[in-house]
Amino acid sequence: MKWLYRLMTFAILGIALGLPFFIDNKDGKPMLSLPSGDTILNEGKKVLPPTAVYKWRDASNQWHYGDNPPPGARDLQPLQIDTNTNIVQSVKLPEENPGSTASTSSNKPGYTPPQSNKELLTVERALNLMNDARAVRDQMEARNSQLNQIVGESNR
Repeated sequence: MKWLYRLMTFAILGIALGLPFFIDNKDGKPMLSLPSGDTILNEGKKVLPPTAVYKWRDASNQWHYGDNPPPGARDLQPLQIDTNTNIVQSVKLPEENPGSTASTSSNKPGYTPPQSNKELLTVERALNLMNDARAVRDQMEARNSQLNQIVGESNR
């Protein structure tokens, strides 16, 4: 008898949870529905129109970018930016020696890999983090100078 009550309980729960997928609302569509494959695949492919951005110099000879240039802007240049393209290039990873199993970052002198995620921050790890941050900053500055050269702006 106990099994009959459990079976009836699961049947009632299944019907209660599944019913909103089959009952139509005012629009004629089910109250709850799963998305179709087309909506999932095309969701991230929204095409946006090109964006107009302006480039100008101020009184101190500095370049500025913005949607609306000020009234007294010098050397005003309209730029069209295609927001549907990705201009960030991937970073090439350094090649590893085939005989070496350790990564190139662990070959640095003074590098100590963390023992666990719960390890406290030590002086050596703090110095490694600072060195890594400097390396990232240098990469970003090199990338910005490349972008400035592409746009036609010279480094001053």
